[in-house]
Amino acid sequence: MKKPAKDARRAAPAVTQAAIGVLGGRVAHEISNPNQVIQLGADFFSRAWSAAENALDRTAKEDADLRVAGIPWSQARVEVPAALANIRAACTRIDAIVRGLVSLARRDCDGMRASLDLDLVVRAALSRTAGLVEASTRHVTIDLASNLPCVRGLSGALEEAVVNLLANACQALRSREDALSVTTSFDAGTREVVLRVMDGGRGMNPAELRQIKDPFFTTRRECGGLGLGVPVADAIIAAHGGSLAFTSRAGHGTTAIVRLPADTSPVEDV
Repeated sequence: MKKPAKDARRAAPAVTQAAIGVLGGRVAHEISNPNQVIQLGADFFSRAWSAAENALDRTAKEDADLRVAGIPWSQARVEVPAALANIRAACTRIDAIVRGLVSLARRDCDGMRASLDLDLVVRAALSRTAGLVEASTRHVTIDLASNLPCVRGLSGALEEAVVNLLANACQALRSREDALSVTTSFDAGTREVVLRVMDGGRGMNPAELRQIKDPFFTTRRECGGLGLGVPVADAIIAAHGGSLAFTSRAGHGTTAIVRLPADTSPVEDV
């Protein structure tokens, strides 16, 4: 009775990689070209701004009320370069998402057989998002279980999935007083390693929760959110034979629950 389940588990990566390929192709086609236009535009305006700064400084000495884009020059001198830097950073992140999807779709399934410590993957993701986490909340709880069974997969791909979940959680926080919690554990009953990313943010209503894995769905459209973080994470986790689920209630935060099959036996010869 156990053999069909085992075979189905092994077949899952091939099936989900096909789905990832479709999603990656769609993202690459729909986003890469306009994203490149935005990036080139941001670079051009950065150069133009640098060239204009000295002239505007001279003008400001003669006109103390000089305003740029409706704000005082002293404020604009700081905020405009920061805004351009944010645009370039967002473009870079979009490129990374597209490359991650396409790269994962093209990898051979045998690459998914490397033995990994999920805690190390989570620590690497936390290191990458340390600045965002610090800017988003004063209340962070990290509780990573020791001696977890390993999982099989690609460390870089899983790290990208965790980064996306952490970024999604931080973006849901309403203020720095909302809490963020990251925990790992082992579910002996299902033989799965479990990661939970919990935020005390705005939460979601049932309709939003049903759409959370849909590409390009976002509750942050007015802030420039693309809605790709969760679908990317879901596709990567599915390619590792795992699952991604969410629990949430409007006004009471959201919990992302990642389950990955534990590697409890040696790799078989292929």
